[in-house]
Amino acid sequence: MFSLKEMMKKREFQTLCNWADKFYILEEYFPREVNSLYAITKLDLSGCQITKIPKEIKNLSNLTYLNLCDNGLRKFPKEILCLANLQELYLDENKIEKIPQQIQNLTHLKELYLHGNQIKEFPKEVCSLSQISKLFIDDNQIKTIPWEIGTMKNLKVLYLDDNEIKELPSEIGGLNNLLELSVSHNQIEILPSTLGNLTELVKLNLSDNKIKIFSQCIANLTNLDWINVEGNPMKRLVHQTT
Repeated sequence: MFSLKEMMKKREFQTLCNWADKFYILEEYFPREVNSLYAITKLDLSGCQITKIPKEIKNLSNLTYLNLCDNGLRKFPKEILCLANLQELYLDENKIEKIPQQIQNLTHLKELYLHGNQIKEFPKEVCSLSQISKLFIDDNQIKTIPWEIGTMKNLKVLYLDDNEIKELPSEIGGLNNLLELSVSHNQIEILPSTLGNLTELVKLNLSDNKIKIFSQCIANLTNLDWINVEGNPMKRLVHQTT
């Protein structure tokens, strides 16, 4: 096994996945030695009990992948907002309550994972990130989805499960490239008719909501190969005209 000093000399070491596990780093602070590894593109520090990120992380300007899942982060680490080349960001299973407006600075972000936090408001600034194709913001405390979500034209996978959502905005029908939509375990009663515009959908999860009437607009989704509507007090199908 390389010592930390020896590893730091190896600039060709492009991927640093699970570095913290290998070196048994279980400390409150982000390991500052990593900040000298300028060439790395991937950094996985999941499950390391990290609660603070130093500003020096901005030195890792080549990072495209950052995994900070399952730590003790109570706030979104604003220090990572300087990582302009970041494409995949994993912040699952923390205690984050709010996403800062500056997240729109991460213009190359393609995948964002926020599962299992304490987010109360859907971060509409995320909707301005035009390259995002995968968004997981399930298992939070979100009540409403902003109309701006309809502007995310490159979105292919959207998970909103286990929140407190009562309705989906009609603008969701503008997600023309969406392949997977999951909104299980919410409080949705009525589906917007525009859902029928999502003709590329192959997976739709509506389970465990409060849907009583199953809109016939679903019939337009001819590419669906999987749909789940279990756990709804559903009584009949109806043609929805509004």
